[in-house]
Amino acid sequence: MKNLHKSMLTAAFIFVPQIAFAAGDGETTATPLVYTLSMFGLVISVILLFASAYVFVSLRSIKKRLNKVDKLQADVKALIGQVHSLRGSVSAAEDEAEDTPPVKASVPDIKTADGTSIESKIWLPFVEKFNKLAAEVKEPKITPAITQFVEENKLKALMCIDHSIPKFVAAEEPGGGNFWLWALPNDPERFIVVPNPTVHYTENLHFEGGLKETFASNYDENDKSKEYTKITVKLPAVFKKSDENTDWYVEQPGLIGLEE
Repeated sequence: MKNLHKSMLTAAFIFVPQIAFAAGDGETTATPLVYTLSMFGLVISVILLFASAYVFVSLRSIKKRLNKVDKLQADVKALIGQVHSLRGSVSAAEDEAEDTPPVKASVPDIKTADGTSIESKIWLPFVEKFNKLAAEVKEPKITPAITQFVEENKLKALMCIDHSIPKFVAAEEPGGGNFWLWALPNDPERFIVVPNPTVHYTENLHFEGGLKETFASNYDENDKSKEYTKITVKLPAVFKKSDENTDWYVEQPGLIGLEE
């Protein structure tokens, strides 16, 4: 484009001085007016020729730019279409996820030392109700809800009097024991065992109260000053007692989670 401008200016400077010279030279004053006008017309023609070329080149440049704009607009439209399609897929996936009920993690059956299998479908409903109740316990005391839970499930309460064996004995009141026992249906010798949720988990309960021997947990033995106020049973323990003349003993330890 710059070269075109230079060509037009060069043409003008070549022809215009010639006309001026022809008009000012004494020897050429006799030059016919027709010749002068012809030269002037030639200059104008050349200028118009270059101007036409300039306009033509400019139009081609503008057309190329317009083509780029059209292509860019087409690309933008295609991208917008892809975004709308992606949004539709995400929305459909979210709707499907909302309509699909959450899948519960499978809970394993309890295997005792003698090979007896206690199916989770038997004890899991009891443990789930217990965990819900334990989450609502704020103070270490018996409430009407706890009393009702104990009575409805016919729970027994035990306390540990010697953790080295360990040795358990019956507690007179549910709140006085560290363990609650729920009798397994159709198996009078075995009991599903959970901690007493009204008792805060402390150093004494862990080391002296028999909880360490009965349940694995996340209790921090390096910080014995901690007091855990919430207990969640992940897997209950199993106690066995053959008859009235035999002692309770831990047939299968359980697993609990503790929170301050």
